[in-house]
Amino acid sequence: MRLVEVFGSVFGEGVGQIDGHAVAQRTGAPARVENDDLHGNPPLDERVPALARLEKRRGEQKRAHSPAGASCRLPGSATARERSMKSAASPNGIQQNMTLEPRDANLTELDLVPQVWAFAGANMHVRQRFSGEAMVPEDIDPESGCRLPLPKRDELDADARRVYDGLADPGGASLRGLHGPGGILLHSPDLARFTRPLNHYLRHEAGLGGRVRELAILVTARALDSQFEWCAHEAEARRQGLSPEIIDIIKYRKDAAALDEPDRVVIELGREIFTARKVAPDTFARALRQFGRRALVNLVALMGNYAGTAALLTAFDMQLDPGQPPLLPMDPP
Repeated sequence: MRLVEVFGSVFGEGVGQIDGHAVAQRTGAPARVENDDLHGNPPLDERVPALARLEKRRGEQKRAHSPAGASCRLPGSATARERSMKSAASPNGIQQNMTLEPRDANLTELDLVPQVWAFAGANMHVRQRFSGEAMVPEDIDPESGCRLPLPKRDELDADARRVYDGLADPGGASLRGLHGPGGILLHSPDLARFTRPLNHYLRHEAGLGGRVRELAILVTARALDSQFEWCAHEAEARRQGLSPEIIDIIKYRKDAAALDEPDRVVIELGREIFTARKVAPDTFARALRQFGRRALVNLVALMGNYAGTAALLTAFDMQLDPGQPPLLPMDPP
């Protein structure tokens, strides 16, 4: 098995193709691209054993070529392994350089297995990037998509059952139903019962309108890097009239100075609340002029409410729906 095929089997064909040229440099063989399909890969549990099989074959070849009692090491392989482990993973976990020096030209692909293992350990996220698949943590319930199971209706009291039925209704007001913060809150039935009216008031009766409401929610989700919250509301924000240009300003943290004052002040107010953690007097004065006392209090309360929702989603590790790509770009750690 060629090393490029092992890379492909573990990380997907895309990675195998990228590193095929580096393998060709070591072995003198022409680089070969099998195909350009980055998504038709076997499951991960079928890929990793390919490395184990190659490691076993590597050991068998060493033993076959080594005299009894001699060290099981091909010429130059010790230095190759040392260099491979250093070059395959840098302090930030990104592959740096996998080219061997000319004096190692006698090495076979099997001598590069330790380098592949190092690459695998430091760069498992690369496979996700190329395949588009999400790696679901082990503590996630497959039905609820978070760390808690879906609440069982027959275990709830009468008041909580009404909340459950409202969330489960496909025509209800909730964007996410039971698969989201509503389902999480039902594990504390009294809390769910009290928060539902507050959520309804802030969303529909606070005098903000759907456009300002969704603008404020997106600003909050972006400030707190809440992927689930953003994905749940980006389409709704478009339906409420937010332009793609405004959504991109929030999503990519661009300057909002060119926007109309109502949109600009909401974005800058939210950024100062959650990022600067101090609202400048000028920003507050502009927001007060724009919305008045009642609506401004409601606007800030709406942002605070969705910040609390983002905390729930983070603590219970709410996952995106299968097939839903992440829409919110995440800053590097």
